[in-house]
Amino acid sequence: MEGGCRSGGVLSVAAARTVRPVLLSMAVVATIVVCVLPVSGIAVGGRPSFVSASLAFVGSVNLLSTVLLLRHFLDTGSRRALVLASAFMFSLVVMTSYGFAFRGVMADGAPLGGWATTSPCLWVAWHTGFPILLAAAVWPWPRRWFDPAPPSARRRAMWATIVFTTGTAGLVVAGAVSGRSWLPSAIDGMNTSELARFTGPVLVPVAALASGVAIVGAVRLTGPMRWAALAAAASFGDVVIALFSHDTYRVGWYVGRLLSALACAVVVVAILAEFGRLKHLLAVEADRLRAVLGRTEELEVLHSTLLDHMADGVLLQGSDGQVVTMNPAAELLLGLDTDELRGTAPRDWRFLRPDGTEWPLAQTPPMVTLATGESQRDQMVGVDLTGGRRRWLRVNTSAERATPDGPIRYVMSSMTDETQRHDDYLAGRRDRDGKRDRVETVIRAGGPQIVVQPIVDLRSDSVIGGEALSRFTGPLIQGPDRWFADAADVGLGAELEMLAVRSALEEMTLMPSGTYLSVNVSVATAVDQPLLELLTSAGVAADRIVVELTEHSDVADYPLLHLALARLRALGVKIAIDDTGSGFASLSHILNLRPDIIKLDLELVRGIHLDPARRALATGLLAFAQQIGAALVAEGIETEHELSALRSIGVTHGQGYFLGRPAPLPWPLTSPAYGEPALSLSPGPPSRASRGRALERGAG
Repeated sequence: MEGGCRSGGVLSVAAARTVRPVLLSMAVVATIVVCVLPVSGIAVGGRPSFVSASLAFVGSVNLLSTVLLLRHFLDTGSRRALVLASAFMFSLVVMTSYGFAFRGVMADGAPLGGWATTSPCLWVAWHTGFPILLAAAVWPWPRRWFDPAPPSARRRAMWATIVFTTGTAGLVVAGAVSGRSWLPSAIDGMNTSELARFTGPVLVPVAALASGVAIVGAVRLTGPMRWAALAAAASFGDVVIALFSHDTYRVGWYVGRLLSALACAVVVVAILAEFGRLKHLLAVEADRLRAVLGRTEELEVLHSTLLDHMADGVLLQGSDGQVVTMNPAAELLLGLDTDELRGTAPRDWRFLRPDGTEWPLAQTPPMVTLATGESQRDQMVGVDLTGGRRRWLRVNTSAERATPDGPIRYVMSSMTDETQRHDDYLAGRRDRDGKRDRVETVIRAGGPQIVVQPIVDLRSDSVIGGEALSRFTGPLIQGPDRWFADAADVGLGAELEMLAVRSALEEMTLMPSGTYLSVNVSVATAVDQPLLELLTSAGVAADRIVVELTEHSDVADYPLLHLALARLRALGVKIAIDDTGSGFASLSHILNLRPDIIKLDLELVRGIHLDPARRALATGLLAFAQQIGAALVAEGIETEHELSALRSIGVTHGQGYFLGRPAPLPWPLTSPAYGEPALSLSPGPPSRASRGRALERGAG
C-alpha cells in the first residue's frame, strides 16, 4: 500500500505523473483559500449541527485511518505507516476533545468546561501537532531509518506508539482544560479568530513549514501516503482563513471546518481508492491467469500424451502393422536387433498374456488399437528371449491420425521393463494358488481336527470350561494361525472357521456338564449371518458357548460388529477377547466391545513371577475386568510359579500346559506324558498333588 521512496535528485516522467494528482489537488485547495479570503468575514448564520456533523465525520475518518495504517504496519513493517497512524491518533484524541469543549456540540454546555479558551487552544494544538506528524511520516529520511520493522517487534512497536501518542495527546488536552486561567484569553465567546491572530506569528510558520516538508516528501513517494501532503496543505489553509475571519459561523469559519475535515479524510480516501485499484488489478490478473490456466490445461494434455510414451522403449508401427521406427531401448527390450525389427510385422512375434499363456495376435494391445483406434493402458505383455529368459513389459498404445476423423496412420507403443515386479506378482499368485489348494483340501476333508484345552477355576482347581483349538494334518507343517491366515488370504477364511466352529459344537456332548466351550472366530466371521444361524440351530445350550474374537485391529465397522454381538448375546452366548495386554489395539478393542470374558495374553503371563511390571499390568487388567463385570482368564500358564503369582494377585481363572494340554474330547483322566492324575473334571477340588506338573513347554 505504501510504495517505495524514489531515489535520485530529478523526478522521472513516470514519477511526476504519479504525484501530479496531489499537486493539482493542492492547487485547488490554494485557489479555494484565495477565493474565500475576501468574503471570509461574512456571517451566514449559526449552524451548531454542522459542527456536530463535521466533528463526527472527522472522528470516523481518523479512527478508520488509524486502524488501516496500523494493520498495514503489522503486515509489512512499514515505519512510515506507523508514524502516519500516530498523526491520525493524535488528531482523533484532540479533535474529539475539541468537540467536547465546543459549546452546543455534545450538549448545551461544554463537558470539558465552559471556558472560552479551551476549544480555541485545542484548535491551535491540532494545527500544530497534526501537520508536524504528517511531515515526519513522509519526509525523505535516510533509508535505514525506515527499513521494515522485524515481525517479532511489530506488535510491541505498535502498542508503544499507541500509548505514547494517545498519552501525549491526552496531556495536551489536559493542559488546555486545566490551564484555562493562564492561557491567552484575548477572545470573546467561541470566536477563534482572535486566538489565531494572537498565535499567528508562530502557528503560520509551523503549518507552512510542515506543509512544505510534506510536499517535498510526497513527491518522492508512491501510493496513498503521498496524499499526506494535501492533508498538511488543507490544515495550513484552515489556519490562513482563520486569520481573516472575524467570528464563528461565518464563511471563513465554515470553509476552515471543511478544510479540517479534508485534511483528516484525504489519506483514508486514498487508501480505499488504492484498495479499489488493487481489486481491479487482481480481477484483471485473475482473468489473465484463467487464460493461462486454460492454455496450461491444453499443454498438460499434450504433456500427458508425451509422458505416456516416455518409457524405456518406443515403437512406431504403420497402418499395416509393419514397424516404421523405434528407439534403441525398444530393440533391447524386445530382444531383436534393428534389422530384425525394421520391416517386421507383429505376426512374426510371439507375445504372452500376463498369466504366461500365448496371446493371440489380434488381441495384443497394438493390434487392438490399430483395429479400434482405442488406446490401451498399462497392459502387461510377455516376450520370450534367447536363452530361455522371459521379459515382462508394461505397454501403452495410442493411435495417431492426420485428422480427428481420419484413418489411423500410426500406432505408437511405449514399453517399460516390469520383469521383476511381474515375476514377484506371479510368484505371489503361485503361492496363493498353493494356499488355496491346501485349504480346499482341508475343507473337503471336513475341516480341522478339534482339541479342547481345559479352563480351570484357580480357587477350586476344577474345570469350568474349555477352549476349542484346531489341529491340521498333512505334508505342510504350520501352526493353526498360519492356516487360518492363508485361508483368509485366498478368501476361504470364513468357510474354514465355520467348519471348525461346527466341529467344535459337535463335541459339546462330550464336555463335562456345567462347563462351557469357547470357539475362536475372526471379526469378519462374527458379523456374518451364518454364524448366528449355526449357533441357533446347533442344538446346544447357548449359555454354554463363548465366542472368542481373535482379531484386535482393522475393525472397519464397529457399529456393525456391535449389532452382530448383540444378536449373539440375545441367544445367551458370551463374548471373549483374546490376547489382552499384547498391545494398544487389544485394549482399544476391549473398550469398544465390553466383553464378558477377557483373556490375558500368554506373553504377559510368561515369567510373571519374575517381573513386577507384568504383575502390575495384570493387576490393573484384573481391576478393569471387575469394574466392567467381566471375568479374567490367564492364558499360557506353564509353571507352578506362574500359577502362584497369578493367584497372589487375585486371578481366579486360567488355562495352560501346567493345568492341562489341549486334547480330543473326552479328556483323559491321566496325563499321557507322565501317567499322573489330571485335574479334576468334577466340581469338587482335587488334592494339591493332583494338579500335576508342566506337561510340556509351549503355548497353552
